[in-house]
Amino acid sequence: EQVIYGTCTNLPIGGDGGKALSVSQSMNKLFMGGGGGSGHQNDNNNVGYHGKNGGGIIFISASSIEGNSYIIRANGGNNTQMPNTDGAGGGGGAGTIILNINSISGTLNLEAMGGNGGNINSPLYCLGPGGGGSGGVVWLKGTLIPSNLDLKIDGGNSGKQVHISSPCTGSKFGSTDGETGLLLYSYIVQEGVECIQDTLDSSTQIFIPNVITPNGDGQNDYFVIKNIPPNTEIVIFNRWGNKVFESENYLNNWDGTNLRGEKVSDGVYFFVLRNKGIENQITGTITVMR
Repeated sequence: EQVIYGTCTNLPIGGDGGKALSVSQSMNKLFMGGGGGSGHQNDNNNVGYHGKNGGGIIFISASSIEGNSYIIRANGGNNTQMPNTDGAGGGGGAGTIILNINSISGTLNLEAMGGNGGNINSPLYCLGPGGGGSGGVVWLKGTLIPSNLDLKIDGGNSGKQVHISSPCTGSKFGSTDGETGLLLYSYIVQEGVECIQDTLDSSTQIFIPNVITPNGDGQNDYFVIKNIPPNTEIVIFNRWGNKVFESENYLNNWDGTNLRGEKVSDGVYFFVLRNKGIENQITGTITVMR
């Protein structure tokens, strides 16, 4: 059968950008990047292109590491294929880099970047470009981000219409960029099977929720940790590693505001708990939903 094409410039049909992972040490999982989202594809000759490969997993464990001009990469692939009669493929999502390193000298270059989505090179049709791949996950040992770390965890750019004769040249046509990746620190590699050993009495086990809804309705407005022992220190970070809350004696009073008293954005945050009665620090995530 003959296929007749039309230009549907009022219908954005590009691929969605990749979403960043919601991950924490407590999940006990590592992730490889996935393929990016493809744009609109319906050609009967199957000439659309698939998403590119995601980044892999890099794990380095050493007492020290010296940076140089080389770059440690777990990037997603860029989609350089440009179809002219159908949808383009997405960029690959970035993978995971884990550094169990005590000290870093020189400038250490790390990349866990999403790949770029594919462009459309059609002189006649407004087809769907590919979405950008999401940035990856970088886990660091320690409680501070080293100043000599050059880190890139950006999401990939979405594709666009590139042919100068296209009725929608330069347009992303509904495709979106990949989200920025995730930086975690205070990551600790433990020897043996157990990562966290709680020395508190079993009758007073700590219960940590994973969601709060601080909307002022009086229900679940605070991050309440049941049976938390006195003088427990807590630090809460956002996905970029910025501190948003801390207390040396947490009184179950975090209501989703930052150190300036401003409401934080909805999303996943990361906490670290320390107490003399707990052998190892406890880390995890708390999601804010209003």
